[in-house]
Amino acid sequence: MSEIKCLNCEKKSLFSTLVKSGFDRKERQRYQCKTCSKIFTGLEKYHRINDEEKASIIKMKQEGLSTRAISRILNRESHVGIYKQLKKN
Repeated sequence: MSEIKCLNCEKKSLFSTLVKSGFDRKERQRYQCKTCSKIFTGLEKYHRINDEEKASIIKMKQEGLSTRAISRILNRESHVGIYKQLKKN
């Protein structure tokens, strides 16, 4: 059984402590945490940028690549997260 972690309460939750809560606009299954009532898809952890990617984003930007080109290279759906990461530094 796969494990889904609620990002709001940071408790590991199995499917037994989560309730299915319909689908989002892209037809992905949504879940609701019973402890904090937050609704999420379970895919949020894949949108986070890890330290290795942060270093490569900065290096690619210094080389002159655009944020959209960097998002294509890193197989990201959107360039906005990369833009925000560069704005922090």
